Amino acid sequence: LSSEFDCSNRATTFEIPNPPPPRAGIRWEWQEARPGGQFTNLPGTLNAAAYTVFPTAGKGGYRYRVEV
Repeated sequence: LSSEFDCSNRATTFEIPNPPPPRAGIRWEWQEARPGGQFTNLPGTLNAAAYTVFPTAGKGGYRYRVEV
């Protein structure tokens, strides 16, 4: 997932379209990676259907994904 950040004062939200309900043994977590860096888990995002980046200042080139 990627987004171009037009303004550092605006939030950008990434969403999973039609997320499945959480089930035993199946979970997902949002991850973030700096430009050229490795993905790391974002705290508090376990089984979240959306993740909002705010503020977006300094986040140009960052990448986001959902790890299942």
